[in-house]
Order: sequence, then structure tokens, then C-alpha cells
Amino acid sequence: MLKLKEKYEIVEKLSKKHSKRKLLRILEVSRSSYYYNQKEKKNQREIENEILLEQITLIWQKSHKRYGSKKVHVELKKLKLEVNLKRVKRLMRENRLFSIIVKI
Repeated sequence: MLKLKEKYEIVEKLSKKHSKRKLLRILEVSRSSYYYNQKEKKNQREIENEILLEQITLIWQKSHKRYGSKKVHVELKKLKLEVNLKRVKRLMRENRLFSIIVKI
């Protein structure tokens, strides 16, 4: 089951090739809620999450995708970014940033 925001993103990506009306009908989203969401501004928390996600992604890539949420959280602390571990876990999970587990 897709979240509403994910459905909106799908509509945005496919709207160049297909009509928005058809896409909204297929995804079972009302046009009014879609257009209302498009006008809505991002709140402060979403902006902070985007900035934080950039930092998390950089740390994760520098570790060659081996750091999990705990080590990424420690690295964020070293950068003087006070963030809850649960928030780091959620952002990594939502964006599919998983650590590579190496077994010897």
C-alpha cells in the first residue's frame, strides 16, 4: 500500500507522459487533495529532515555503505548535530539506506 505522498510523487513523475486526471483516478486520489498538497508549503521539520538526510547520506557513502544508523548517529554527534537515534533510523529506513553486512 502506497502512502499518499508517494502517490503524489508518482503522479508528478508520470504527468509528463500521461494526464494527471487518469493517474489520479488509477491511484485513487482525489484531484482536490492532490492540488491542495501541491500548494502546501513544506514545514520546518521537513526542511530539517531534508538537510539531515543529506548529511546522513554523505556519512553513509563515505563509509562505503557499511555504517548503520548507530554509527551514522555517532558521526552526526561528532559534527555537533544533536539528533535522536530514532530519527536517524527512520530517515535511513524511509530512504532505504541500509548497511552492508560483511561476514567473514
